[in-house]
Amino acid sequence: MVRSLHCHGGPSLLRITLDAAPGYLAEGGPVFDDKGALVGLCVGGPDQTPCVVPHAAIAGFVGDGPAGTLMRRGWIGAALQPVSVADSLRRIAGQATGRLVIGVTPNGPAAQAGILRGDILLSVDGQRMNGPGSLRSLLGPERIGRGVDVCLARHGQIRTRRVVVAAQPVS
Repeated sequence: MVRSLHCHGGPSLLRITLDAAPGYLAEGGPVFDDKGALVGLCVGGPDQTPCVVPHAAIAGFVGDGPAGTLMRRGWIGAALQPVSVADSLRRIAGQATGRLVIGVTPNGPAAQAGILRGDILLSVDGQRMNGPGSLRSLLGPERIGRGVDVCLARHGQIRTRRVVVAAQPVS
């Protein structure tokens, strides 16, 4: 149950406080206000604190197609894992971490660009891949069909590949 709704800095920044038993998180469940109106979707924060994705934010992903059609995000077709960059590469890479390519979808955008399993993604369009959501933040629906420059490390060398972002496949 929502305990309070507070706007800080205008309507686009909404803080929602939940009443939830310690250790209990109904992740993925709906959150209703005291009048029974849908507020949003319950998710776990970084420390598993209950958080709410507001209904308005979720509704923003609904496309102009038939009811229930979701706008698809951009996708490059590579599975990534955080990794430390080898000491020998840190100086030329200019960073200590990246994203190890642990899988490449056959015929996907990364495969078509020549990205291989074992490569370390360092940056995409100049933005370093050093945080958990760093790539995801660059793959909004507006990027579909556009090329992005991917800087990667392979066999001790820094290389650049151009990847055309595709629409994320429907699962």
